[in-house]
Amino acid sequence: MKILTLILFSVALFLTAQRAASVPLAYFAFFPFGLLMAFYYFSVKDWILFSLSLGLLSISYLLNARIFPSPETVGMLSTSLGAFASLVYYQFSWEKLVREESVRSKNISGELAELKKKHSTRVDSLFHLEKQVASLINLFEIARDFNECLDLKETVQILYKKVMPELPFDRAELILLSTDPALPAIKGVFAITNTGTEEMTSISDDGREREWLSQAGKQKGFVAIQDVWLFPLILEGEFNALFVIQGAAKEDLAKFEVLASQLALQVRKIRLYEMVRQLSIIDGLTGVFVRRHFLERFEEEIRRALKQRFPLTVLMLDIDHFKRYNDEFGHLVGDATLKEVTQIIRANVRNVDIVARYGGEEFVVVIPETREEGGLEVAERIRSAVARKAFRVYDEETKVTVSIGICVFPQDLPQPAPENYDPNFLFELLQRADRALYRAKEEGRNRVVIYRTLSEK
Repeated sequence: MKILTLILFSVALFLTAQRAASVPLAYFAFFPFGLLMAFYYFSVKDWILFSLSLGLLSISYLLNARIFPSPETVGMLSTSLGAFASLVYYQFSWEKLVREESVRSKNISGELAELKKKHSTRVDSLFHLEKQVASLINLFEIARDFNECLDLKETVQILYKKVMPELPFDRAELILLSTDPALPAIKGVFAITNTGTEEMTSISDDGREREWLSQAGKQKGFVAIQDVWLFPLILEGEFNALFVIQGAAKEDLAKFEVLASQLALQVRKIRLYEMVRQLSIIDGLTGVFVRRHFLERFEEEIRRALKQRFPLTVLMLDIDHFKRYNDEFGHLVGDATLKEVTQIIRANVRNVDIVARYGGEEFVVVIPETREEGGLEVAERIRSAVARKAFRVYDEETKVTVSIGICVFPQDLPQPAPENYDPNFLFELLQRADRALYRAKEEGRNRVVIYRTLSEK
């Protein structure tokens, strides 16, 4: 359209210029006008050039109208003016349309960019949520592993092997608290690092664990100290342990809170299990092993003695005339006396030695890695300590004595130097210790008898 209009306008200019060829001024006006218009439409499109072109055209029209005042000239000029007007109208309309389309295109581009940004944000958000959900599912899977675990060491191993890869951290500590007011507040500390797990026998020299316990005890909830997170494991109002995390990512805080709640249940469950287990293996009156658990431990020690080829000594101990003692002073006094005799026995043996209540007033002691001489020394120490003790129970002051029988593994077995474990070893040793105890009672009580001396006699 623009080219057609320009051609028509040029033809009109050419015809007019032919008529005005004798007039130099008219010719001069039309020629620059054509050049300026061509320059305007095909290059710069400057409004100054357009105004100048329009001015020159107006001058040429006035000159033509003055020089050639004929109807043909007027028609020619009217045609040129109409063509120019059409060209100007078309130009303005086209530029307006282009501007509107440009604005619309920019708006659409902006909306498209905004939609792309929102889509990208939604995708990232969905990916993050999917990752969070997967992580939470893994945490609940770990919690299911906790349900199958009844030991704190195994629990710490699960934290190291399964939790640490899922929720990275620099260091974690599980600080266990004692429920016994007579014991220190901190019962034990388990540490978890990139290199493995460690059961710490004592707290740090700087006392940071006690400071953490103090902070968590005051808040009764989550506490953050710089990059250290403290999760008190509280269940039913009882502060059982403190879970400490160092160097974890902030976005994992919610997951660690879920993990801490699971750990609180786990620690509580293990403590209840240990309590039930203690009740099943510990005699409620004397605080030493019951007979069933003693036999299990005794078998373990015999197997170990066979493997390592070291001796062990068995003491069978009985309180003299205890039935008459109960009849005279009553069962309450008798029970209190049994407890005090047990304390004397435990005070005169090592922590590694096994002490158990074998019957009503009968006790058995297994002393690993000890020969006959060492066993005799321990037995005499127990016997003399009981004989010297004045038992003040309620309003009564009494005295008791004990008789003790001794046998030694493996020399008191029927066959010398056994190579393999035989279940009969256990009962044969107990029988021989019991025979030595029976001989001690026959010989007047309050004495120690060795089974070997019975064999010699």
